[in-house]
Amino acid sequence: MDNCVVIDTNVFIKFCTEEDPPYLDCLSIIGLLHTGILKLAIDKKGEILKEYETNLKRNCRFKSARILMKFFTKEKYKAFGSSNIVSFDSIKFNIVKPLIDSNFHIKDIKFVLIAPNTKLKTIISTDKKSFLNEHYISWLKKELDINAIHPKDLNRFVPDKILNT
Repeated sequence: MDNCVVIDTNVFIKFCTEEDPPYLDCLSIIGLLHTGILKLAIDKKGEILKEYETNLKRNCRFKSARILMKFFTKEKYKAFGSSNIVSFDSIKFNIVKPLIDSNFHIKDIKFVLIAPNTKLKTIISTDKKSFLNEHYISWLKKELDINAIHPKDLNRFVPDKILNT
């Protein structure tokens, strides 16, 4: 399963647009992906990768968005086993129905559906209206044992032995 984390699209976009304050925190996450210390978890259907590509194309005026698009395109065609991107099966949709019923962003469900199958069970996001909303943080932890965290909080949730490899 490697050291896979689920990363919400907004982390990549905040990095590309250099929005402060999360820009440097997002840069740190990308550095960990680049070195292979962390691996990016995506769904086997390819919905997450498609969302990344769509949003990065919308921001292609930024050089960093164009660079990330190349990374995702290159990685998409590799065998997942030898890549920094690893695909996972989704859990059953009915498990997250209470989350949807409580007005969680429906477009973010695809990230939730794979996180329980990853080793680190962590979703990294800067979205305070979905993943970082206290109600959703609590539900994800209680019901699925998933940590929803801001990039700046990575050290609190990912063991030092992984980050200091």
